This record gives sequence, structure tokens and C-alpha cells, in this order.
Amino acid sequence: ADPFKIRKAVLSAPGSEDKNVWVIGLRGTNGSMKKTDPLGIPVCIRSGSSRENIFFSLVKEAIKKEIPAGESLVYIGHSLGGMVCQQLGADEELKRIYKTLNVLTLGSPYVLFKGNKCPLHRMAEKADIIPYVCSLAAFGNHFMGNVTYESGGYYFNFLGAHCDSYEKSEVWRKYDCFGIENGGRYLSLI
Repeated sequence: ADPFKIRKAVLSAPGSEDKNVWVIGLRGTNGSMKKTDPLGIPVCIRSGSSRENIFFSLVKEAIKKEIPAGESLVYIGHSLGGMVCQQLGADEELKRIYKTLNVLTLGSPYVLFKGNKCPLHRMAEKADIIPYVCSLAAFGNHFMGNVTYESGGYYFNFLGAHCDSYEKSEVWRKYDCFGIENGGRYLSLI
């Protein structure tokens, strides 16, 4: 599967006209130790320490190539993908070219020096340890950025909590596509 997707969508919100946006969705790590793998552990380390990396560069170039200037962007990423989304949402060049409406992360650590420079909402399974420990911001990770915790009943199943819980619609259905409880926004991919 591709490490990321860029899709045009319609954003609907209560009391507002529908708006065309671009959704950039990023996958999490594949566990590879290869430095050249955009989904590898070395990229996790670089991203978690707020450093540019191959995944960030690939997505940034694709955005600039595929999306016309002035368009509105919504970033969504799981784990490593969420960390890179924070980097992209905070990138000064991209902010000059596009309007970032939201950065939604699922099971992602807070990226120090980046997460506070973008409209960020973090979602985390209570039993998922990755959002707590895999970043330089680990000490304050619980207190940094917008983070919402829910439980899908994984308790001591750490791998399931990180990999499966975010697909359980019954746990997350009360949140809109921006991570706001009962927010009412939704995206329809075109």
C-alpha cells in the first residue's frame, strides 16, 4: 500500500456551505530499519525529534505538485503518519501556499516545536502507549496539544490498541473528521 494518499473532498459543516478541500492521509510505520524507507523506524526517530525526513519530503513535494496554490488542506495520519502531518501542518512554506484547516492524528506522539504551530487534534486509545513515549516530547506528551482519549477495551493488548483500535467506529463515532466531539463536520471524498 502507498505510504500516503492525496484526495479531493467536500467538507460539510453545520451552518456552513460545503467547501472543496484536499485530504492528505498518511500511514504509520512498517517497522523497517532501512534509512531509505519512508515508513521505517529511522523516519519515526527523525520525525519525533522535529527533523525533516524522507517521508516529510515525499509528501511535501507531492502536495506542491498535485494541489493548486490557495487550496485548503486537511491532514490525517496514524502513528508516524500523524507525526509527519504535524510537521507538514507547521511547515512555513506550505503555510504560505495553502490553508491548513486541520491536522488530525490517530495514535501519534506530539511533535515538539511542530504540534503547536498547526491546528492540531490528537486522538488516542487509552491503552496505546505510542502516543505517550515515542517522541522527544514524551515527558509532557499527555499535556501537549489537543488530545482526546477513548478506550476500545484493549487494556494490556498494546499492539491491538495501537494498530486496531482506531478502526473501531463504535469508539470514535461521536467525533467529527476534525476530532471534535459532536462537531458535525464530515468529509466526502470525490
